[in-house]
This record gives sequence, C-alpha cells and structure tokens, in this order.
Amino acid sequence: MPQTAPPDSAAGPALRAAGHKRARASTPRGAEAEIRLLLVEDSFELVELLTKLLSRNRSAKFIVRATNSLQQGVRAASRANFDVVLLDLTLPDSAGGETYRRLRAAAPTLPIIILSAHDDEELAVRLVQEGAQDYFLKGAGDIHLLPRAIRYAIERHRAERALEAERDLLRAILDSLPEMIYALDLEGRCIFSNSAHARLGGAAQPREISGCTESELIESAQAAELDCDDRRAVDTACGHLRPAASKLQTRDADAENMRRSSVPLLDGAGEVIARVVSVRELRSQFPADSAAGQDLTRAAGRNDCAAVAARSS
Repeated sequence: MPQTAPPDSAAGPALRAAGHKRARASTPRGAEAEIRLLLVEDSFELVELLTKLLSRNRSAKFIVRATNSLQQGVRAASRANFDVVLLDLTLPDSAGGETYRRLRAAAPTLPIIILSAHDDEELAVRLVQEGAQDYFLKGAGDIHLLPRAIRYAIERHRAERALEAERDLLRAILDSLPEMIYALDLEGRCIFSNSAHARLGGAAQPREISGCTESELIESAQAAELDCDDRRAVDTACGHLRPAASKLQTRDADAENMRRSSVPLLDGAGEVIARVVSVRELRSQFPADSAAGQDLTRAAGRNDCAAVAARSS
C-alpha cells in the first residue's frame, strides 16, 4: 500500500517542517522512486480506488496525502513538499475552473493533473491550455494509465521549469547589454527586443514594441533604407554592417555614432526565418571616416558573413 498521510487537521509534522522549498534528494540508480502526491478529492470511494491503484505500481513508491476540500488542498500545497497534485474540479467549497486557478495560485511550481467528470472534459482541456499538465476523466477505462501519466507529468514539468529558467537567464543577459538587440520577422515586425532597444522606441518594457516595425521607431526614410539593407542581407544569407558613422534618427532624438549590423536567422533546414539586428555605440579609437576606421568596418562585415556561413554549413 502507498503511504497515506492523515487528513489536513492532523498532517504529519515532519512533512510540514520540510517546507515547500526543500530540495529533494536524488534517487540512487536502481532504487525505487518516491513520489509525494497530494490528492484533492471529496469522494471516499475514488480516494480508495486511486490509492489501491498507485499501491500496485512497481516503478515508484507513492506517498499519498488526501484532502476533501479546496481549502485543505490549498493549505497543504502551500505548506508541504509535494511532487504532483491530483485535483478534482468539483469540491464542496469550489467548482469549475476556479478550483484549478486557486490551487495553482497557491502552489505555482507544482504540476497539477485534473480529475474531471465526463461533462467537464471541455473545461479540463481548457485548463491544460492554461498550464495543467494533464487530465483524466472519472470512470474512464484508461485510469490504469494514471501512474505513468503522473511520472510523465512530473518530468515534463521539470523540463518546462528548466527551460523557463534558461529563458529568463538569457533575457536577463540580453537586457543587461548596452547594445540594442532585436529580431524582425520576414515582414519586418519586431518579434524580440531587449531593454535597450525598447528604450529607443520610448517603451518601458520590450513587450510594448512587440509587433512594431522599424518605421514606427525611427524616421520612415531611414527605416526604409535599413529595411532594404536587411533584405539584401537575407537574400544573400550574409550579414550586413552599416558604416560606423551611421546616425539613427529616432522619433524623439538622434543617436549619434551608432553602428548597426544585421544577420539572417536560420532554422534547422537552413531557411531564413528572421533577421537579428544589433545596434551599438561606436567607441573605436579610429574615426569612422579614417582609413583605419573604414578597414575595421569592412573587416567586421567580412566576419559577419563568415560567421553566418559557418553556422549554415
């Protein structure tokens, strides 16, 4: 039998003391995995059925804690260290999508699997789109697949969290750069922007200029010229470097001594899907109109092309 913790009013002190943020020890190779599961379900018969089902699983040891109301489930999820939640949408103190949303708000880092009645399947699908890991219909013939679905949900949730952390780190790195970094789709709309580029457009957050074209951020004539340069770079699958003395004529003020470079972004098949642009302040010791400055500009352009060719080979 899986170990079942007592109801919320008599929750094990060791489980509460562990805290929701406690680090879980890794399972030694060959050892039985331990999964701490919070079951929020008001049907005693279903709790018994699921407990017996999980007890027969040989690939993991399930430690089940059952609560019969959303209030108790929220309290348990926020105080103890669980790996996953099985949540009934219809409880004595809550019903429908709000049941899921309240529990997720209390424990945003926990993967949640929905237990739904047949007439709630459409709602369950919508909640998966909102972030629930999976759903099972009560009384359906596939309930025997639940143990495997729980393990998959946990691993999928961990992978998603790792990707989120990596994305947040990349965003923080790009936002810390003084250079403007942004990407334009093939129609010239902004699909990515760092903080420096957002400030160029007078925006407080990069998301505020998502979907904007360069003509909405800088003077139209210059935007058209830059777009022409970029499209030539896309057509040749080679980077393009504007002269070092380029002056960006923004709607609010001119940015002097800025150098703008663009390279095509390729997908796995080598097709161009966007263009990545970098604009930075020139701090070279060589004046832009000097022979050395022009040599540096030409060399940088050749390096951009070489880098793109290397990536596409």
